[in-house]
Amino acid sequence: MNTINASDAKNRFGQCLEQALVGPVGITKKERLVAVMVSSAEFEKLTKAHMRLLNIEADRAVQEGFIGTEATERFFDSLDDK
Repeated sequence: MNTINASDAKNRFGQCLEQALVGPVGITKKERLVAVMVSSAEFEKLTKAHMRLLNIEADRAVQEGFIGTEATERFFDSLDDK
């Protein structure tokens, strides 16, 4: 993945957009990755894959017995931590 610091990304936004069409562009601030720019097509693929994963997890919960609303919310919140 190509990376660029935030100041350069701001100054060369058009170039970043062009690069994002080819692959993800990491944006760093103080040498720490803070964001990733991807094409709309890649974002759509990632969103669909995420929804499929959530559906699989929901189906598994139903098969194993529903654990309740609060426990389910904790489970999905824990996915955000990963």
